[in-house]
Amino acid sequence: MEQLHLFSVGVVEFRPPVKLEDVSAFETKYGIVLPEDFKYLLGKTNGFSLMGDCILGLGYPASSEDLESVFHFEHFESNNPMPLHLIPFLPDGFGNHYCFDIHLGNIVFWQHDVDYSVHSPEVVYSELSELLQEIFIDWTLESYNLDGSEK
Repeated sequence: MEQLHLFSVGVVEFRPPVKLEDVSAFETKYGIVLPEDFKYLLGKTNGFSLMGDCILGLGYPASSEDLESVFHFEHFESNNPMPLHLIPFLPDGFGNHYCFDIHLGNIVFWQHDVDYSVHSPEVVYSELSELLQEIFIDWTLESYNLDGSEK
């Protein structure tokens, strides 16, 4: 989080923290438990965006940035529904998602057009901090400065 706060205000958008009862309501509604590191993040910022990449938050109904809306669509309305133990929290902009796998305790990459009846989605990170460091910090700083200008 400290490194994300180094980016200029016009480049990163943080939201007010989520209420704990909203997290509990989401978990109860779907019979899941969100990872502790994600709940910690939501307690600091209810999702955020950095130059177009967006971690989903709770309480933005019918929005592409709302965890519950995306969760519901990907599990109950999609042509290739996700199993309930996958929680999509970071869309890639092409219909795919980084997801928490709450059975294995890691992060996988779900491709919307792959049949996962034979194999599981690829494990890409063991914890949220690794994903945030690589995708949001390292990849962004490869091409951009902290103020959003190109290198």
